[in-house]
Amino acid sequence: MRRFLLAVAMSAGLLVSVPALTAAASAETFVPVRLTVWDTEDWTGADEVSMRYLGNDWQMPLNNNQFGVPDAKTFSGSFGIEVLDLDLGNWMDPHDLIGTHTVSAEQKGRGEQSAHFFGHGAHYELRYRVED
Repeated sequence: MRRFLLAVAMSAGLLVSVPALTAAASAETFVPVRLTVWDTEDWTGADEVSMRYLGNDWQMPLNNNQFGVPDAKTFSGSFGIEVLDLDLGNWMDPHDLIGTHTVSAEQKGRGEQSAHFFGHGAHYELRYRVED
């Protein structure tokens, strides 16, 4: 009976061929090893460091030669990172963009990577890996 109904439906044009779905896009994991402040932007002490990526805004006060470890996040394709020194955030004392970097799934399996950020007299370094 099923074959008969299938044949009738096919002859009436009620069934169409649907291509097989490909495997879901693989998700990689961005694994920060550490974000180090080599030189602060602020002259009066620690920078209020903000690393913005994948909907996350990781923040930590860091002085020269100090580091923090941002959270790992999954992603597919590529994404951008912005690193800032947070100030008052108004027209008199706006936040300072130290730099940007792009991470790609193509970096998976290449071991520890390094990105340097230079801006407003500051120097930060991000060490990270891209894993399965």
